[in-house]
Amino acid sequence: MNMAKGSYFMKKISALFYVFLLLSSLSAYAAEPPRTQGASGGNGMGRDFRSELTGGMWHAGPALGSGWANRLALLDDSTFIYAASEMDGATRERFITGEWSVSPDGLLTLLRRETLKWEGGEVVPATGSTGTKTEIINAALVKVKHDPAKKIVISVGKYVYDGSMPRPWKISLPDAGAIWGGDGWWWKYEGDGDLNELKASYERARAEAGNKYGASQKPLGTQDFSVSDGKNTIVLDSPVMDLKIDLPKKETTYVGEVYSGDFVYKVHQHAYADFDLFASNANYNLKGRNFDDYHISQITLKSPNFKTFRGIAIGSAVEDLIRAYGPGEKFNRDGAVGLRYTFGDMNLEFGIKNQRVQGITASVAVNGGH
Repeated sequence: MNMAKGSYFMKKISALFYVFLLLSSLSAYAAEPPRTQGASGGNGMGRDFRSELTGGMWHAGPALGSGWANRLALLDDSTFIYAASEMDGATRERFITGEWSVSPDGLLTLLRRETLKWEGGEVVPATGSTGTKTEIINAALVKVKHDPAKKIVISVGKYVYDGSMPRPWKISLPDAGAIWGGDGWWWKYEGDGDLNELKASYERARAEAGNKYGASQKPLGTQDFSVSDGKNTIVLDSPVMDLKIDLPKKETTYVGEVYSGDFVYKVHQHAYADFDLFASNANYNLKGRNFDDYHISQITLKSPNFKTFRGIAIGSAVEDLIRAYGPGEKFNRDGAVGLRYTFGDMNLEFGIKNQRVQGITASVAVNGGH
């Protein structure tokens, strides 16, 4: 081979190899957005902390598993939403909201204004995809206001880009790991879709927490003093002769007489497997009825097969009861405790034990008078 030709080809190969290296470096540079060293000492951020921290949400995991891990959204209006991991069944604090700011040296400050947390309930061994050994069940979600606001300060650590990951940007918030668990690494979920899902989850939870103490419950009406198994419906203070239920009666017993002033009311008990009915002429003199007009004056449920108009049955959690009816009036009678709800001369009482409804009675209060 001619040496001159060989030298020529070697030069051509060297030139092509140089071009290849140049293009490779440009490609790598394009794949990873440029960043400048930060004031806090080279943590890799583009030194506009605010713009880097906003624009989506931060997730304490590179991918979505059986549920969301911890999430943190730092919004453009300087408010934030923190959501606890959906796989954490043991943590009572579910959402934290307030305002945020970040200093030039990379200190993220969260002013905690409101917390949505589980109250009450039971701690039991975890089941399903729960990532904790225990979980809280039958708890009520409540709002806790913080005035003055509680301050959380988190140092912003390294900011890393990894083009091989589906969520290439991640940030180290080591103090957040100490506060909320995890290793302190959070991945950025850019765009509006995941952020909007977080906002919607928070709004649903806040609406549920707002209903706990009955502020938005509908007022009681006559329909609330009825029970049903989906097929048979029994209405308090309705005529006995109008009662039509497709269930076998166990027995009927004459209970006796109740005296109210100068008036005498007679009471009969009709026993069924799931409930007891008491029929009487109570308050006939006050309601323009005849002495022999018998109405259902009491319904006592004995099994969870029948539910109230608002869906509460024996075995229901107290939190569900309060969510459906409001706080009610507490009673303590002969050692039995519970909540009472009243409409006119009708009472709806729920006996409670171990944070569960153990008895339900709807009754007409007996009044005297002329």
